[in-house]
Amino acid sequence: MAAVSQTGHAIQHAAEELRSDRDVVVAALKGSPEAWMLLPPQCTANKDVMLALINLSGRHLQLADSCLKADPDVVMAALRSDVFSLQADRDFAIEAVKQNPRVLRYLGKLQQDVMVISAATKSSGSAMHLAWEDPFF
Repeated sequence: MAAVSQTGHAIQHAAEELRSDRDVVVAALKGSPEAWMLLPPQCTANKDVMLALINLSGRHLQLADSCLKADPDVVMAALRSDVFSLQADRDFAIEAVKQNPRVLRYLGKLQQDVMVISAATKSSGSAMHLAWEDPFF
């Protein structure tokens, strides 16, 4: 644990059971955020691991398992971490507007994406007008 806390890359030398251990993985991510590339695939479905990664950058939501992309806690953590990452990721934007249709006004080009608008209006019928509002006025 001490090794991965100092440098997250040390996780690549850890035993398989440690590479999947939540505490070890979180310590590795805090030591080196780019260590996510060295994690076993099952970590993308672990909520605690993904929250730790998303808290470093909301853009990491795109790495999460699909079940976590629909989890309100995970999506809101990504929004708190990096609201502008919404503008770069269509799937992220769709999940965000499902949680809060008002997010639609911050989506840049995705604000007029048919799939994003559809997700927002399913959540709130009155969301359609948000697609054409300027968030800064």
